[in-house]
Amino acid sequence: MPAASRQDGADAAPDGGSSDSEVSGKDDRTSVDADPTRPGAKASDPGAGKGTADDPHTDPSAPAAGSDAPTEPSQEPTDTSTEPSTPAWLTDCTYYYGNGRTRLGDSGDRVLQAQCMLSKRGYGVDVDGEFDADTEAAVQSFQQDKGLLVADGVVRPRVWKALRSTE
Repeated sequence: MPAASRQDGADAAPDGGSSDSEVSGKDDRTSVDADPTRPGAKASDPGAGKGTADDPHTDPSAPAAGSDAPTEPSQEPTDTSTEPSTPAWLTDCTYYYGNGRTRLGDSGDRVLQAQCMLSKRGYGVDVDGEFDADTEAAVQSFQQDKGLLVADGVVRPRVWKALRSTE
């Protein structure tokens, strides 16, 4: 028996993947067994399949007899992702990607980045690019809330790392 064949005779993909019949749901093999829906019918007889003009009592999309499957197709959920979404302070704040020291009196992209991240985290700071006393107070609050050892209102590499964390 070839290595790519299973014991039941169905061909499997050599890499362990699914065969065409497993993927499509169609079986290319011809059956010599009688069709249970039509006594005495063989698979090779014309119209032996379900839902043909010869057999109006079966519908190929209907559930099998005795099955408790629903007759209506069910609505599938639109989003089955269990992954948490990326926080807004990481997706919406794209002014600066470095970790340079930023403090009272500074202005520019570093300040915009720090202010944006603090604002998205709920620290209520204006995002205007000017590191003022309100920004310094927000940084101090953030440092205290995150348990950082230094809570002096200066954004250093450890503060940048904490600002960019998902927690």
